Amino acid sequence: MNLWTPLSQSFINDPYPVYETIRNHAPVYQTRTDEYVITDYHLIQQILKDKINFRVGNSKEWLHRSVVYFKSKDRDFTAISEALNSFILLINPPRHKELRKFITEAWPDKEVDQIIRDNCESLIGDLPKKPFDFIESFASKLPTMTIGKILGLKEPVYNELRVHGEQMIKALDFYLRLEDLVKIDESAKAFISQFRKIVQKPPTDGLIKRIIDLNKGRNSPLSENELVSICIFLFVAGEETTTSFLSTSVYNLLKEDKWSDITNNELEAVVNELLRYDGPVQLLGRISNNDLKIKDAFITKEKSIILCLAAANRDPKVFKKPDIINYKRSQKNLAFGSGIHFCLGDWLAKKQAYIALEVLARELPNLSMEQQQIRWKNQLAIRRLKSLWLRY
Repeated sequence: MNLWTPLSQSFINDPYPVYETIRNHAPVYQTRTDEYVITDYHLIQQILKDKINFRVGNSKEWLHRSVVYFKSKDRDFTAISEALNSFILLINPPRHKELRKFITEAWPDKEVDQIIRDNCESLIGDLPKKPFDFIESFASKLPTMTIGKILGLKEPVYNELRVHGEQMIKALDFYLRLEDLVKIDESAKAFISQFRKIVQKPPTDGLIKRIIDLNKGRNSPLSENELVSICIFLFVAGEETTTSFLSTSVYNLLKEDKWSDITNNELEAVVNELLRYDGPVQLLGRISNNDLKIKDAFITKEKSIILCLAAANRDPKVFKKPDIINYKRSQKNLAFGSGIHFCLGDWLAKKQAYIALEVLARELPNLSMEQQQIRWKNQLAIRRLKSLWLRY
């Protein structure tokens, strides 16, 4: 019996019953394609913190093999590898530590709150009085505007790159098809072309300028290709996960008739629980460095392991009645991972959620959902609605 069916429409629509079934069947589940799927909270937390027995890079290594394979078939997807070469969530120590430290030094969080608040109020002011798609009108625009302004990009540039960010995030998925590679490659080329021009002639202010200035003082400066890849990573990571989380959170609050909870509870508790209940990052990949035994499973070296963060966050051994929203939970969720690859921009995602939900609840207290068929994007790593029609 095959319990792992990630490409099925039923899984895309609602993966949580599948996670529960697999967890009840085996905490370490071997799939028909020979990956190991892990759904247990404590096992996932342990693996995320283990730098000896596991490394990141399933999707990066798989994509590289695909690029090499298709090159022999006269299909050139090398732009994908070039775009991903400095994505720190796909890089292992010691290079990971070096790049993470470099970005952190360049990235102060001053004035970010005001940027987010101004963006929220501007977008709400532009909302139509008739039913509107919340994702197109607000959730996808806010993080693009925010990360665009943080990076120092001009509005036409970050608006153009927004569509490519939606395609580029697919590179983090497992089980990609040729048509997926074609779309990712197109977006990779667009990102590389745009950010190469920006790196060669940087803006007068913003994070990109600080990164380039800091790089000049390094003993071993990063190459232009590495700087371009870092810019792509910051834009994509800063945009797509926040779009996903904002739209999913509003959907879940309205669906469960909890919109007023934003003003009646501490915002930090609301955001943390929404991250646990239905966080944007569903799956992370690891590769085994050694032969291992985990529970009853014998995992040989170089095996791919899929860590279901969203399943861990609904593990009933850790979270009592995990399928209901409860703001009084004290257990730490794994929505942004753990260990050395803990999400670099978790603070920015949370700030945008705090401020956006607060402003939305204040300005649109009577927000409600239209009658509609809810559809989810056909992607696995980042769970995201296609559209969400609302009225106020």
